[in-house]
Amino acid sequence: MRKNTTLLSLCLLAAISGMAWGGSRPRTEESAVTPLFASWHKSQNDQIMADLKKSGGDVGFLLIGDSIIAGWPSKGRASYATFQKWKPLNMAISAEHTEHILYRLLNGNIEGIKPKAAMILIGTNNLGHEPKEKAEWVTAGVKKVIDTVRAKSPGTKILLLAMFPRGAEKKGADGIFKNTKPTDSIRQRTVEANKLLASIADNKMVFFMDIGDMFVAADGSIKTEIMPDNLHPNEAGYQLWLAAVKPKLDELMK
Repeated sequence: MRKNTTLLSLCLLAAISGMAWGGSRPRTEESAVTPLFASWHKSQNDQIMADLKKSGGDVGFLLIGDSIIAGWPSKGRASYATFQKWKPLNMAISAEHTEHILYRLLNGNIEGIKPKAAMILIGTNNLGHEPKEKAEWVTAGVKKVIDTVRAKSPGTKILLLAMFPRGAEKKGADGIFKNTKPTDSIRQRTVEANKLLASIADNKMVFFMDIGDMFVAADGSIKTEIMPDNLHPNEAGYQLWLAAVKPKLDELMK
């Protein structure tokens, strides 16, 4: 009886986790714009809330994203240090979709702060984790995130980045994405979505930059020397990223 009870508990936990992912739900055009609590990331969210409280509201620069931005302080420590003068708050969490970020924005992550600027890079997990995700859906999700930031802090200028190129959905036994060519379906959907993301910019409060080309070689394949797993930059990749966006950020942070 005890074993059966334990098994039932584990099954229920798995089901709940799946619902938090959104994985057990059919993907629709509303998914990316409907706030969804990601229970498996509670500890990371708690840390963001602690950092927010510690700041006392004195945040000048906001970073919003998933693992690509979340990894910057550790994998690109030297370049990330450049942001310290702007009093940054990094509220990125690995593996999140637009709907998970929306939930956090609406539930405390940016309460009581009015940063001068925010840099946003999101959406790749919508496409990478959801094979049926359409470019229009993820674009709507990104726009909803931007609209939410603007509603909570109208004076914050936003630098929206195009999604970076990434490898194929299928990995090899070593966990590395094998297809890094632009013919891969996820690469094609990313390009399609980025074209739509560009239309969100008004060049007054929201600005768009596509710096993805620096991560690919002449044949379109991803440069593994700066993006080893075909998804996340290494230290050299973060340095290139900083060099590409810093002039614009300097302008927005004046």
